[in-house]
Amino acid sequence: MTVTAGIDVGTGAVKAALFRVENAETAWLSRTVMRIRQRDPMELARIAYDQVLADAKLTEKDVDYVATTGEGEGIPFHTGHFYSMTTHARGAIYLDPESRAALDVGALHGRAISIDERGKVLSYKMTSQCASGSGQFLENIARYLGIAQDGLLVIRNNDGLSLKQRAEIKQLIDAENRDREALYLEIAKANNIPNENIPRIKSIFAKSWIEQARSGWWIQDSQGSWRKK
Repeated sequence: MTVTAGIDVGTGAVKAALFRVENAETAWLSRTVMRIRQRDPMELARIAYDQVLADAKLTEKDVDYVATTGEGEGIPFHTGHFYSMTTHARGAIYLDPESRAALDVGALHGRAISIDERGKVLSYKMTSQCASGSGQFLENIARYLGIAQDGLLVIRNNDGLSLKQRAEIKQLIDAENRDREALYLEIAKANNIPNENIPRIKSIFAKSWIEQARSGWWIQDSQGSWRKK
């Protein structure tokens, strides 16, 4: 039996997971997510790790391997560190062996990753804006925008914004939507999907983004009507 922990130190949150492998069977033991919110990520990594151990009623001595990713290379108790795109690729294959692409929407970047059957990264495309296409970007301007039924962003409210701020948000949203369109094309290419089926990809991602939207965000339903979630 092997017990392994994984810790991801991201830009906006620290994630920790603990699982057991026995006789080729994998069992999740515990997992947690902690938003950073100006706290020390390394201290949060320690807290998150202690929490998953406590939830699983285990001690550090029971853990055989501690893997880190993201900015977690500096965690003093880690065993090995893996680059984030590698972990996304391996995770996709673990969850679905037929996967040939992975999507990362983080607080700093959004990435589409093409992978092979072994979980090796073949190519990737990253959003061009520093925070465009990312969780942090959406958090910052959510009160001004809406998620349309095709998964693209639209400005819903300009109240309280100067002309300069309106122009800046429009520029960011235009860049984000270009990145989303490019992402759809990249996924279609990676999975040999004809361009005429890209609207189906859009609808899949739109549904996911709308489901994950936070309370108070404007979302558009399949009939074209807008409502606050």
